[in-house]
Amino acid sequence: MEPNYTPSEDRNKLEQFVRDQLNNLAPESQPELWQRIAAEQQKQNPWLRLRHVAKTIALPAAAAVILGLGVWWTMDTQTPDQVAPGLAHEQPKPTTVATAAETVTLPSEITQAPKTKKFDIQTAINRVPGTDVRFKVSKGITFTNPASGNTVTIPGGALVRPDGTPASGEATLFVREYRGLADYLAGAVPMHYGDERGGFFFNSGGMFEVRVRQGGEELSMAPGENYTMSFKPTNDKLEDTRLYYFDEIQGKWVFRPDPAMGGGSEADGLPPVVSEQTAARNNRGRTSQCTPFVPEFKRKEVPSEMVMIAAATGQKLASGKMPLPKWFVKNPTITAERALDILERSDIRIVAHRDRDDQFFPQDMNGLFTELRAFKGCYFSASADERNNAKAAELLRNGQGWQRINIVQESDARCMIVLTDETGFIQFYADMYPAPGIQNFKPDAIFAEYRRLRTERQDNFEKRHHSLRCFNMMANMFQTEDEWCMDPEDWMVYFQNNPGIMLERYNALVQSGMSTDENIARVAWENWRRKLREMNTARLLENGGSLEAQYVLSMNLSLSSFGLYNCDQIFRLGNAPMVVAGYQTTDGKKVAPKTISMVDRDNKIMLSFNPADRLPALSGRNIDVVAIDRNGKIYIVRANNYAKLDLNNRSSFVFNMEDVTETANTPDGWSRLLEL
Repeated sequence: MEPNYTPSEDRNKLEQFVRDQLNNLAPESQPELWQRIAAEQQKQNPWLRLRHVAKTIALPAAAAVILGLGVWWTMDTQTPDQVAPGLAHEQPKPTTVATAAETVTLPSEITQAPKTKKFDIQTAINRVPGTDVRFKVSKGITFTNPASGNTVTIPGGALVRPDGTPASGEATLFVREYRGLADYLAGAVPMHYGDERGGFFFNSGGMFEVRVRQGGEELSMAPGENYTMSFKPTNDKLEDTRLYYFDEIQGKWVFRPDPAMGGGSEADGLPPVVSEQTAARNNRGRTSQCTPFVPEFKRKEVPSEMVMIAAATGQKLASGKMPLPKWFVKNPTITAERALDILERSDIRIVAHRDRDDQFFPQDMNGLFTELRAFKGCYFSASADERNNAKAAELLRNGQGWQRINIVQESDARCMIVLTDETGFIQFYADMYPAPGIQNFKPDAIFAEYRRLRTERQDNFEKRHHSLRCFNMMANMFQTEDEWCMDPEDWMVYFQNNPGIMLERYNALVQSGMSTDENIARVAWENWRRKLREMNTARLLENGGSLEAQYVLSMNLSLSSFGLYNCDQIFRLGNAPMVVAGYQTTDGKKVAPKTISMVDRDNKIMLSFNPADRLPALSGRNIDVVAIDRNGKIYIVRANNYAKLDLNNRSSFVFNMEDVTETANTPDGWSRLLEL
């Protein structure tokens, strides 16, 4: 609601300042702000009353004194907050008073920044909720977050104001935690780090933000004083994690060595770097002390049958009788449906009849769609209404290449032709005709053969994929302990690079009857399942005898600065080619991102880019591309669409993005959108 003012020629500078600030607020500004303004203005009421008296009975000199006091008060109290890019926060309303330095464990008010429709990404209101608690500065506070169990302890009398003078009275402790990808996205947290070696990505074990405020000022720890944070990582499997602090003056992350996280022992003073494969493996719950993956079977799958297929397939692959596809090496866990959706792409051309301009036939330049052989000696002609369609007419003329084709019989020789590429599809009705000299033209038999060949092609692919899936799922049974530490992708490369070792291994399995005797395969599987159970039980006992014991270890961090901290690995991406990227909405409007993030759903990794003009080409991976523009609007290329893109041989590409601003503006919204 817009406040009412009564203009006055002699209003002082304080009134003018407050009015100007209020007039600049958006109509949807938070309602708590009016309460804070009222509280601050109440401090000025005695001065305003004195001004009223001075206007009627006092000398002009008294008015000048009041004016000077008002200006002095304004300059002394209006201290701007330092704001990190994309990490700005609203001033929380104090809700709880701690009267002694005792542990606070009761849930306090959760402060959620209000929705706003337009904001600069550099000063965006953070949409991750935080907790605020009031306490007496002289006594300090120990606050335990009831949601995570993490604890902040600030000693009594250890805080100072921005001018360095000791703070006193009551202050507000503000704590916010970031526990996963949804929080990082909702908080617009930059997930990249750089030092003299170059740039890296973060793989986070959790972040926390601690601040103390008093009367609009940010308090800090006095020189020589520290507060403590007892923090439990969100993933205790991360290797070589270190502590990082967001420097709000420089607008970037800096390395903060802390002995509690293994810091301080680096010979060069720089944090260690892990590979992308290690980061992904850790996110899936695996460390260098590796145990094999436990296979997950689909309904009606029989383990012994899969062992037999795995042994036979391994021998064929090792001997070269069966090629190991590149797409499977890159993603051995991909489903048949998804693989077919990605791979079922060719170069389809609509070729005009040399004598009849109104007739054509579809030609697959790569021979992928083998079912088109059914139409040998046939031509198609777009129906009269389709010939009048400008888009269909242009299609028949320009020889454009398409990735997919599907022909559906409607009745007799009439059909629907659907052509698809990465930007969309076109469909039109057509009639099928025999080429000159073709006798006994039977449309129903031709379309039946087309359907048979199409089904045969897809069934053959599924059988081939099933063989590869069995080979991958059962590979741990026959691996060495060192090989257990490899991700499936890494092991596939290892398999390719060591044909002699692999051929000897799988030849021995086949000779033992593993690929042909179901009893041998069943006994092998039962023994392996028993060994898996024993290994996992041993690991459990090593971690205290319960699953929960693996996650109870906390890091006691001694910190001197308030702000945002990050307990992370850093890693570099593999040798992926880079693509010059452009962005537009689905209706063709240009999108100008301030930041771009790529969220790998399978590996739970988030890549953050700023500037956003170049992206790695990671085709086939389950990745969502997220853009946030300077006005705070949020756009996305969903993972199922990104996986279909062929970026490997492209130097540039324009991404079509969906506007999801209304649904993806909170952690819960992001979780639902990305199925996190």
